[in-house]
Amino acid sequence: MNKTIFFICVIGALIVSSLSVAQEYDPYTLPGFHKYQQGRLGSRQQARVNEMQKKYPDGYAVPGPLSYAGGDFKSWQDKFYAEFVSLSGLNEKEIASKAKRFSQAWIFPFDFSGGKKNILNKLLKPMKEGPLRQAYDETGEYDCKSEDARGRPLYSDYYPPRYKAAKDHIELFSCRSDHEGIRVYKVGYTGFEGHKISAYLFVPNNAKNAFYQQAKGKVPTLIYYHGHESTKEDAAFNPKSYVRGIAYHAALNGFLVLAPDVRGFGESKHEENHQAIADRLHRQGSHFLAAAAMDAIYAQDFLENANLREFGLKYRIDENFNAIGGVSMGGLISLMAGALDKRFEVVSMQGIFLGYEVLFSKFHCPCSKMPRLLDQANIFDVALLVTPRTLHVGMGAKDPFYNNYAKSAIEMFAYDLTEAGYPICYGRNDESGLGFLRNMSVRDKFQAGVECPLVLEIDKEASHEVIGYGYQFHLFWHDYLSKLSTKGFR
Repeated sequence: MNKTIFFICVIGALIVSSLSVAQEYDPYTLPGFHKYQQGRLGSRQQARVNEMQKKYPDGYAVPGPLSYAGGDFKSWQDKFYAEFVSLSGLNEKEIASKAKRFSQAWIFPFDFSGGKKNILNKLLKPMKEGPLRQAYDETGEYDCKSEDARGRPLYSDYYPPRYKAAKDHIELFSCRSDHEGIRVYKVGYTGFEGHKISAYLFVPNNAKNAFYQQAKGKVPTLIYYHGHESTKEDAAFNPKSYVRGIAYHAALNGFLVLAPDVRGFGESKHEENHQAIADRLHRQGSHFLAAAAMDAIYAQDFLENANLREFGLKYRIDENFNAIGGVSMGGLISLMAGALDKRFEVVSMQGIFLGYEVLFSKFHCPCSKMPRLLDQANIFDVALLVTPRTLHVGMGAKDPFYNNYAKSAIEMFAYDLTEAGYPICYGRNDESGLGFLRNMSVRDKFQAGVECPLVLEIDKEASHEVIGYGYQFHLFWHDYLSKLSTKGFR
């Protein structure tokens, strides 16, 4: 009996001990977490922690031992990249050797059966249910544009699109002037570790309303990811979701767009859901976001290796015009993919630039946890790996995720960039939401001729949703690349 009581006490002590350790990762018990970091940071990093503690007493993002501490920025990037790959359980050679990543691909027919139970029937209308909008009114003004003055999609103009079904794809039409529709294919390809990924591929029609006109036989690309509790249908067609159906909008403006289901979601869910995948990867020393980011790298391989003529496009992709973006979980995936693969010239993340303390806590989906990385660094360090390419961060001021953990993480990132000699830019909306960065010495409006590794937009009226340049990838490219050449833009 005494032995039984003894073992119960020992087990109870172990449980209490484990809970106290776990508490140190709880963002709402900050003293425990900061005590955990004491003695592990350099003097500069500790000074920044002390500054953040005064500015954000309710919580803030904390650097780690591997965080940038000044000095030679490129040398730090090279060293941290290797550590980042290792802490994510990935292989640096596999990331670099795209020739060895053979991806099988398939085209699937669209299925509109099932009536209202089929999500496609809720989001798309057959051509017979017109009419399409008249492209020009009696004054000659263009009446079927894709956005308003602030760059937000005019859903009344182009949504819902009417579809015309073909053998292996559908064509989407919004305006009477669209003699050729946006061709959409349902495709599949093998991702990381052979996982089968389902996606929609949007092929632009080079219509007059396309902002980007294909030049020299090339077309820009965009891979766009949905968020948690969402699917590729939201990213592709649904303007009422917080993903806003951005894929169709980008295709209207001339992009070749791939909108995949994240592994474990939608039609990319097979034997395991996303949480089961995350649990398995944790046991293997990796994590869910690392595998999903590798899927994004495989997605770019798919676009580069695809015979675009099979999809009705006589152009090839422009190797200098590759973008990746997403909202919420999709933004985290995009950031990791952009940090791992330099082919992505612009990375956009919406509503999710938070200190990993929150993302890895019990208040967020466990699929986002990367405990090995949290021990050593934070989200702003991963973002620095995108530099000097451009990272777009967009958040709504009414978003619950726009809190001190977001503001402090953004400020840490901006502080590192200015110390490394890079400018910080604000987007087209306005700068009124960026008051917490007033102490930054270098800040410009993002426009032609200004190279910015951070383009920041805080929409005072938005919540957890796509905002700003997230709507306007075509304008993003215009501002980013028109300093190099005006060819291809109208």
